[in-house]
Amino acid sequence: MTELELRYVAHITTLTNKVKESYAPSSRTLRGLVDELDVKYKGFRQVFVDSGTGGLKLNAMIYYSDPGQTPVSIIDLDHPIKDGAKVIFW
Repeated sequence: MTELELRYVAHITTLTNKVKESYAPSSRTLRGLVDELDVKYKGFRQVFVDSGTGGLKLNAMIYYSDPGQTPVSIIDLDHPIKDGAKVIFW
């Protein structure tokens, strides 16, 4: 089972009412993770995914790191996620 460390920054905390959590996604990509979090936190997808292009919105940021690595900004929502990864939504 995949377990992620999720962190929420700035205005995203108003959707989640938390700054971090552990989460076990059923999806294997960031896009799938965003969709899962939208079910849990209504409006989450709207903050990150452009409805016209299906890509990451220009004013949204997602940082990702594999275990032990430094988080880097991700543009591709189809980026795979690994067990133990950290994902920061800004």
